[in-house]
Amino acid sequence: MRSQKKPCSTDVFEDGITNGAAWYPVCGGMQDFNYLASNCYELTLELGCKKFPPGKELTSLWNHNQGSLVNLIWQTHLGIKGLIQNEDGKMIFNATIKIYQAEGDNWKYIDHDVTSNIGGDYYRLLVDGSYAVEVSYPGFKSQTQYVDVNYKSQQTDAQRLDFVLESASSKRSNLRKILRNLFNKY
Repeated sequence: MRSQKKPCSTDVFEDGITNGAAWYPVCGGMQDFNYLASNCYELTLELGCKKFPPGKELTSLWNHNQGSLVNLIWQTHLGIKGLIQNEDGKMIFNATIKIYQAEGDNWKYIDHDVTSNIGGDYYRLLVDGSYAVEVSYPGFKSQTQYVDVNYKSQQTDAQRLDFVLESASSKRSNLRKILRNLFNKY
């Protein structure tokens, strides 16, 4: 569906691509749920006008679209990824990752947080630009790192940005222990 010709009845798509929500809405679909409620992105590919093409056309459809599909898979590596752990090296599950994009002298919050998985891993798709990445988790001090995302034309992996969160109570806890020891001595 790359050409400018009308692929299906009266539909015309610039460069053969459309935003599905602009084409026809699907309320309550998995695309919306997974994007809003998790770190998952859903994608629907419609490669022709026939919902169920005959089996004899499948090889041709695959051959015609294989390169584009492989390139699409590589696009999932655009952005950043990393591990979130505590000072003891224990991975932190469900930490919140907030992204702020540089716009001139200001930082604009991108209103779509992601969370770390059970192994402390996180992934965040980002386009070229400068970003502040803030990681937070209850009971720990938030940490912010800055990263420039810049993709070359070749296929590359997402940039690695790891975080080690310090317990919010670690200094207070140590101070309490010192004071308790002092009081016990005197």
